[in-house]
Amino acid sequence: MADTLVHFEIQADDVERAKKFYGELFGWTFENANMPMDYWLITAGRSTVGDDTFGVNGALMKRNNPAAPADSGANAFVCTISVADIEAKVAQAKELGAEILMDIDMIPNVGRFAYIRDTEGNKLGLIQPVMPASH
Repeated sequence: MADTLVHFEIQADDVERAKKFYGELFGWTFENANMPMDYWLITAGRSTVGDDTFGVNGALMKRNNPAAPADSGANAFVCTISVADIEAKVAQAKELGAEILMDIDMIPNVGRFAYIRDTEGNKLGLIQPVMPASH
């Protein structure tokens, strides 16, 4: 399907620290892609094609240009992760070293949303979606 996110890459100054952060915060797993560069495949959603678990998988890699500030956009693509309990997830992220960029707020008819900065300086969103009204 066109215009569908199918893969993401997170760039990190310290790959091991980032693996710990995302592994503990979301339960994501990492597998070395055995490439010439430091590149780890992330299982964040579907583990295999056809799995009915919603989500997109990606990769974690060593940041190409550590001198570029994370806010420059040169090394960034903001993704949003759906969570079941946003208060708990924001608190856990903070304990793991995240900076809260935008505290939890409500987006009408969408859900409760927050922005954090991970241990590598990357901005990401967290959302607890509104449950659809029953008919």
